Amino acid sequence: MITKADLPTGLLPQHTAVGDPERSCVQVGYLPGRGIVVAHSQEGGNGAVLLFTVREWEAFIRGVKADEFPAMA
Repeated sequence: MITKADLPTGLLPQHTAVGDPERSCVQVGYLPGRGIVVAHSQEGGNGAVLLFTVREWEAFIRGVKADEFPAMA
């Protein structure tokens, strides 16, 4: 398992556009040689991160753009 503590300093500065940096939101970053990392902004230094290959991330983005994921109420 990869945690935020395992990542290079400053890797996850990008917050979602709709997220307030002071509240819960998703952070996304690129880990060179490994892929895309996604984390919850409110997790501490030992909070788990998800790791996706670039190919997996691109497939996810295509799915979002094609509206393959229903909105949650």
